[in-house]
Amino acid sequence: DCDGLVDEDFISAGDVIVNEIMYNSVAVTDYLGEWFELANLSSSDIDLINWTIESDDGDSLTIESSLVVGAGEIVVLGVNDNTKSNGGVDVDYEYSRTTFKINDYTDTMYLLMDSDVIFEISYGTGAWDIEAGSTLSLDPYFQDATNASYATSWCAATESFGTTDSSWKALRVKCEPQRVCVVLAT
Repeated sequence: DCDGLVDEDFISAGDVIVNEIMYNSVAVTDYLGEWFELANLSSSDIDLINWTIESDDGDSLTIESSLVVGAGEIVVLGVNDNTKSNGGVDVDYEYSRTTFKINDYTDTMYLLMDSDVIFEISYGTGAWDIEAGSTLSLDPYFQDATNASYATSWCAATESFGTTDSSWKALRVKCEPQRVCVVLAT
């Protein structure tokens, strides 16, 4: 494909969504532990090469190498891919926080394929507040672009993963079929 995008004719809005965000790490600084997860809701593998993630404050991240997210799978993009120094998360694509950072209090993220908005998420104080060190996570029962736009479809993480020292574990949602996600009040 001459435009640098892969299979863009087969991708629709909502095929890839943001479904988890670590925007306020306490295990390590945000410069080492900030990350977000993308989920492919389509029935085909999607290569995110040359896709862009932008925020409403002007930050921008372009995926510069092949990053294939399988059908029904996830990929993690983070500022640090070293699990020993990032809080214990396996990062699939490392980016620079100097060009793209996730705000701790309010932000809007746009996932773009060329100029097409594939997904958009806005969060802020109030209904979106979660404890520092927990991820903001889309409830496993609401894994679609429409529900992802509602604060009530998101929750604070309830299960642990990773570790950076013996006294702290980051929190992250594990998508279990019968798990009830405690949603934030609106």
